Amino acid sequence: PLLEPLFRNLRKSIVAFFSFHTSDILDVACGTATQVRLLSEAGFRAIGCDLSRAMLVRGRSKTQPGKPVLLVEADSAHLPFCDGRFGAAVIVLALHEMPFSEAVTTVKEMKRVVRPGGWIVIAELNTFSRPLPALVSALMRCVEPPCFRDFTKRSLKDIFDAAALVVDDRRFFFGGLVVVTRSVAKEGNSTTVCPAVPPV
Repeated sequence: PLLEPLFRNLRKSIVAFFSFHTSDILDVACGTATQVRLLSEAGFRAIGCDLSRAMLVRGRSKTQPGKPVLLVEADSAHLPFCDGRFGAAVIVLALHEMPFSEAVTTVKEMKRVVRPGGWIVIAELNTFSRPLPALVSALMRCVEPPCFRDFTKRSLKDIFDAAALVVDDRRFFFGGLVVVTRSVAKEGNSTTVCPAVPPV
């Protein structure tokens, strides 16, 4: 939340990252639903999910009259949606707040709920080929949960490799500090039972 104003333009760029034939987008670990609102305002049918009911309630309170968004309380590592339910899924600056195993499972779940040919878009601190600058890492440790230290010890590529996610495109922001990757969902996920998901 403290860094949200800095990343506002990044979030707008992520909206432009999607092609307009993708109408239904899941925003994973959406927090206060900033990205969901931007996607909805751009004409996408967007759904946000987050484990924190308090964050979702805050997000709901920021919604403009006449522009409702669907928000669901859900664990990113156990998404309550059918295989191939969405045309795309996005997660913005949240993987670094998770333990490594949870981040891997979250990416796998995003792959599962996106239909073949759909997009998986991930915006994250760029640790693909280099560690974060020491000053940035030190500042982030002051505002991020303890598992952020684990994130800095591995590369983002480690998460993607463990989740068998192939990156088809990547773009860099803030001088390479943040990377936005796009992957195309493939065939091969097993069918799951679709639970009823009450909105918040």
